[in-house]
Formats: sequence, structure tokens, C-alpha cells
Amino acid sequence: MVIVQNMIEGAFWSGAKSRMFLLNETECLVQFVLSDTWKFLCRRFGNPIDADEIMQEWEKENGKPSSKDQIKLRKVIHTATIGLIIDYLKYENQRDAVEWSVDMFGSKSRLELKENVARIVLTHQPLVAEGNIDQACVADYRSHFPVIDEMLEYIVAGRFALDRKKAYLWMFAASDWGKGFLMGALTDLGLVVQMSVKEIEAVFEGKPAGRKPEDFKRAMILAVDEFKAVKSELKQLQSEIHLAPKFQLTARVEIFTKLFLSAESVGSLVGENGVEDQFANRMSMLTGSGTLNERDVYKADQSKYYRSVRAYVGQELNRLIADYIEQGREGAEKKADNYLNDFIGRHGLDQHFERLSESYPAIAGQAISWMRSTKILQTSSGHEYLTYANKALDDYFSEHYGVSEVGTLRRRKTEIMALMSEDGRGNASYRIHGRVVKALKLKTL
Repeated sequence: MVIVQNMIEGAFWSGAKSRMFLLNETECLVQFVLSDTWKFLCRRFGNPIDADEIMQEWEKENGKPSSKDQIKLRKVIHTATIGLIIDYLKYENQRDAVEWSVDMFGSKSRLELKENVARIVLTHQPLVAEGNIDQACVADYRSHFPVIDEMLEYIVAGRFALDRKKAYLWMFAASDWGKGFLMGALTDLGLVVQMSVKEIEAVFEGKPAGRKPEDFKRAMILAVDEFKAVKSELKQLQSEIHLAPKFQLTARVEIFTKLFLSAESVGSLVGENGVEDQFANRMSMLTGSGTLNERDVYKADQSKYYRSVRAYVGQELNRLIADYIEQGREGAEKKADNYLNDFIGRHGLDQHFERLSESYPAIAGQAISWMRSTKILQTSSGHEYLTYANKALDDYFSEHYGVSEVGTLRRRKTEIMALMSEDGRGNASYRIHGRVVKALKLKTL
């Protein structure tokens, strides 16, 4: 009975794919057509039926059957047992969507059947950090990238944090600084999934994804290389994304640290008036200077240098992960949340740039002056009113700011118009010359 229970709790059937799915011993999700289902259920969980023993018991009571009757009897046994198990899987365990998760505190992988989805829970596997560590190479790399250890704990904290809204990291360094070197080491350790902004947009639009759920199952970093523009979809990258890979089940996967790499500033993120508050509240930034290729220790033996740094990164991450696991689930979550908060306090975007909201009063004042010099205003009871204020403010933005910054400012028109107005109401209804109109009651500067 234990084997049968393990079978019905450890496998599910997809009606859309006409396949049975189960986790094998190496924690891979494998699938089989109906004709192979029983063979691989038995291989994974054991065979709950001993047909030979049943036949022997039958012979004791009824005598040895003919060859023809033996075939019939074995078919009856199969139908009465195996058929019932398969039918149960197809009827009760039918799911066409999966969720992937890694339980950092679990000791055994498992399959959890939710109402409409099969949840696959894997165990954490320590990183394989091959190679010997030359301490001179590691010391030299620390000199080149002094915050490497902070970044490594940031990655681990992002993995354990309950709320990963603050696990956004912008790596802003010149093209020859060595971003590829760092990403190569993290990728070799199996920590990174790379996607472009276009691929992320496609995911949120429900389009077929170029990435498979298995790519994400033990990754701790979603990396966006050549980061050039902020799109609204990036704000939705908090704790999970949904994938619709071609010819596969739809899937939900967890994401942790969101790493954006660029060699140039990003105008739609940081403009001349600062950084948008919602990004300042969640994104940190690390910078790099100098050229890795020109460092003497690196030039002396590039292979040894890379292997040493990669092995150090792997060992340090394993040590940090073990420390967090020792805290227990709740303790690790609290420690991770505190670290992310402290990290953003040291490296948050508002430590490098002014918040855009802090420049709203200046933008509002400049816009008022421009309106008075270029627009026809209506006056009433000693006050000036600007009609068609939305269009007028759009004109001001277009004339004074770059394309990337215009989009950001237009999303904040309500706040800016409130600062431009005498009574703080923004674009509101007023009675002017006996007629109610929508207008902006301009502040006196």
C-alpha cells in the first residue's frame, strides 16, 4: 500500500499533453506516454503487485491453469490493479500547469498537487565550486571589486527574503571593467538565467518563452545584460514569473535577485532631475572602475585567476547559504530582509542620485514660468488659470526633456500639476467668467 500511495502522490497526468509526469531520483521532471506509464512508475516507486505470487495462490485453490487461461488471469490482475492506479492518476491527478520551487530547508523532493497546478518542490544542492583558490588572485580581484563580498551576501539574502521587492541590483561599470568575467563565474556555478528586456516583455504578454522552467529551478539571479531602458514590466519582476514554453506545460517559476548590467547610464531610469522614487525604493547600484585585463595578476595567468575567483565565489556562497539555513526558516527570512534593507541604505539609487520627487517643486516652478510666457491664460478675481493644462504640460515636457525622461514625467503629471496650482487641487473645475471649466489655477511665484 505504501508503494501505491507513493505513486498517486508522486505523479500527475496532463490531459493537454497526454503524458504522465513524475520526479525521478535526480529531481528532474520526466514524462512518459501512456504505454510506458506503468513501467516507469514501478521503476521510480517499486512494483506494488507480484503477479507470480498471485498466480501461485490461485493455483493452490484452483489447480494450474492452461497457458491460455494464464494469459487471461494475468490480464485480469493487471486490469484490477494497474488499471485502477492509472485511472486514478488520469482522473484525480490531472494538471496542465506546474509551479517550481526549491525548499532551502527540505531534505526530500516532493510533488504537491494543488487545486489547478502541480507544485514541484526540490531540495537545495550545494554549489559545485571546482578548482583551487590562489589567494593572491582573490585578493587582487577584491582590490578591483571591493564590494564583491557584499554582493555575494546580497545574492544569498535575495534567495531567502520573503519579500524580494528590494532585490533589484544595477551593475553599472565600463565595458572593459569585467562584467562578463563576473557573470561567467556566476553562470558556471548554475546561478544565472539571462534574459533580454524583450524576452521579459514577451513573458508578461503571455507569449511563448524562449526559456524553460528547468532553467530557473535552482537559479538565484535573473540577469538582464546591456540594460538600456526601463520598461514597466521590470517593476513586476518581484518574486515570480509565468512561462508558456512551446510544447511544454505552462509554469510558474520563482525569481530572486534581479541583476541589470550596463556600461552606460539609463536615461529612462536616471534623468537630469533624478531617479523615479519607485525605483529608488527598490533598486541598489554598484559601480566599477578600472580595467580587469590590465591588472598584472590577471595578465600573469588568466585561467588561474578565473578559476580561483570562481571557486572562491562558490565556496563563499555555500558558506553564506549554510549560515542562513542554520537560522531556520523564519530566522533566515528576517536576516535576509534586514540585509537587503541595510544594503539599499548603503547602495540604493538615492545614495547616488537625487530622487525625482525632490525635483518636482523646481520642475513645477519652471513649468509655470514657461506657461506664463507661451500660453494664453484666463484671469479671474486676480488669479491666472491655464485651460487644457494636460496638453500644455505635455508640450513643456517635450520641449525641455529627452524622450526617455518625458515618459517618466508624464506619469507624474498629477503630482506636478498639484505643485503648480495655487490651491493644490491640480487640474480641477473652476467657475471663470460665469462658466465652469477645467483648468489649472496657477501658483504665484
